[in-house]
Amino acid sequence: MDKHIRNSILGALILFVSIVSLLTITYPTTGQQTDQKIRVDIGTYPIGLPVIVDGVIYAPTKTGRNVFYWEPGSVHTVKIVERVHYTAPGARVVFNQWNTGETSQQLTINVTNTISIIGLYQQQYFIEITSPYGTPTGSGWYPEGARVNISVEKIVSIEPGVRAVFEGWTTGVTPESPSNFIYAFTPTMVKAKWNLEYFVNLTSNVKASMSGGGWYPKGKVVRVNVQDKVSRDNYTQLRFSNWNIINGNVVLEKPENRQQLITVNGPITLEANYDTYYLVKVLSPYGSPPTPQYYKTGSEILVNLESPAQVSPGVRMVFEKWDTGSRALPLKIIVTKPMTLTAIWKKQYKLFIDTKVPATKGDGWYDENSKATISAAKTVASKFGSKYVFEGWQGDYKSLSSTGSLLMDSPKHVTAVWEKSYSGTYINITIAIIIILGFYYGYKRFMVPRISRKNEEIETPNE
Repeated sequence: MDKHIRNSILGALILFVSIVSLLTITYPTTGQQTDQKIRVDIGTYPIGLPVIVDGVIYAPTKTGRNVFYWEPGSVHTVKIVERVHYTAPGARVVFNQWNTGETSQQLTINVTNTISIIGLYQQQYFIEITSPYGTPTGSGWYPEGARVNISVEKIVSIEPGVRAVFEGWTTGVTPESPSNFIYAFTPTMVKAKWNLEYFVNLTSNVKASMSGGGWYPKGKVVRVNVQDKVSRDNYTQLRFSNWNIINGNVVLEKPENRQQLITVNGPITLEANYDTYYLVKVLSPYGSPPTPQYYKTGSEILVNLESPAQVSPGVRMVFEKWDTGSRALPLKIIVTKPMTLTAIWKKQYKLFIDTKVPATKGDGWYDENSKATISAAKTVASKFGSKYVFEGWQGDYKSLSSTGSLLMDSPKHVTAVWEKSYSGTYINITIAIIIILGFYYGYKRFMVPRISRKNEEIETPNE
């Protein structure tokens, strides 16, 4: 059994025995005792306090009682002087009732037999419940041994971002709980102890997953984190940019880091900022299009393709334009929204011209189903007066004409046919022989006689 309950029971037993003793004990008399008069004892319990008997105040005697002898059938009044009597700081006795069961402060007695009139007082103690925060309950005067229930809020808001969290009571049966109780056996002061906490508020301009926000005691080192990427849809991403300090005494060495270690010394509000990124897709069956990629809004980018793209021998694809109408390659764009660019290509075929004489035109690439025009020189001079004479075309185009056209619906191979003519060579040889003979006969006729005469003049001395 709890010791406080045992003490309460013991105190009640003592009170009962004391009252019985007071009713049976013989006290000094007040007045003259005669055989015709009836004895009446008047007092208070558990301590002697003055009483008013028939309008006269009687101080308590050493025994705590006043004894009166009254005529049988006489009527008298008895009244307590103090309803509440303070015995010490935080301790008092309070009039409860008369031993006759009546609770009024004044009692009327009709004397018929010997009687003891006792004003019964109750011992009370003041229990004071104090707390710097919240609204504690339980303070007041309590009868000796009574159970006193005390309570206070578990959490008290002080100001935005600041709160007090209940830690415990200085005494009690359950001091760790906001709902506590004690027994009133002495004047007692019970104090509530608290811890201050500060709120770390994490906000963002987007709906992102965050961790680390909440209430923390002063000096706590907290790790905060935020989601790196948030997909708004299949074409738009929001990417973490940096932290912004909205409120609080905190230092961020690298605000661009998603994870931060902060020391809580007061309320803190951090805002996670995000930039918008849009998906740019380039659709093209040729030209090695770039991989779809997200770009920050406002970014300036160049979109390029490899053109022409070889498909097979004599067949290639050539970039023509974008589906936007632009023919620029590379294409410069500023990203302000999700974009899908589709490249439009055209097919080309190669016209191959085989010729041993480089005097043809028209070989090269042509758009599908376009017409290719070819031509060749009719004659081409060669060495020593010889020449090549064009004889016609063979292969995918056959003609004797030096010019012509053909439909480019596939790769084409055309051969230019040439014939070498030596007629000019023969004429040149004949001319050369004539010239040589002319020089020979001219030399014999004119130069040889002159040389002979000159030699003769040299050999004949002057006389």
